[in-house]
Amino acid sequence: MRLPARCLWAWAAACVLAAGPVAGAAKFRHPLVGHAAPEVLQHLQTGPAGNFRLSDHRGEVVLLGFWTSWCADCSDYLAQLRSLESTYGSAGLVVLAVSLDEDRKAARDFIHPPLNVLRTSNDDPVGIGRLYDVVDVPMTVLIDRDGVVRHVHSVNDHASQVAIQRELRTLLDE
Repeated sequence: MRLPARCLWAWAAACVLAAGPVAGAAKFRHPLVGHAAPEVLQHLQTGPAGNFRLSDHRGEVVLLGFWTSWCADCSDYLAQLRSLESTYGSAGLVVLAVSLDEDRKAARDFIHPPLNVLRTSNDDPVGIGRLYDVVDVPMTVLIDRDGVVRHVHSVNDHASQVAIQRELRTLLDE
C-alpha cells in the first residue's frame, strides 16, 4: 500500500521534531556546568615532572582536554590545546590533556615531540573520564579560578573553537 505524499511529509516532519534540534544548533549543557569541578590527581606523562592536582591550580583557569589516540580529530585537538596554553598561559591558563586510552603506549606514541610541552596524563583507575561524564572525544572542560566548571564542549568544530577562545578570554578577565 502506497501512502499519499502529504502523509509522508507529515511523517518526516514528525520524525524531525521528535529528534530535537539539529546538531550544533543548541549548546550542549553538561551536568557539571555551574558545579565545583571534581578533584583531579594525575601523574603527568609529559610536560613538567610530577603530578597534577586540580586544587593546586585555584586562582588559575584550567582547561581539561579529553582525547584518545583513535580519535580522528584528536591530533589537531592536541595542537589546538598547545596553542591555547602558549597564547594564554601567561594570563593564568593551565591545560591538562587527559588520554582516555586504555593502552598507555598508544597514547604515548600518539603524542609526537612537538606536543610534549603539554601536560598530559592517562586516565587513572578512579576514572577521571567517568568523574567528568565524558561521552565523546575530544571534550573540553573549562574551569574558572574558583574551581567551578563553567563550560563544556563535546565538539571540535570551528564554532566550538571560537567559543572556547571567547570563553577563555572571559574567564581569564574575571
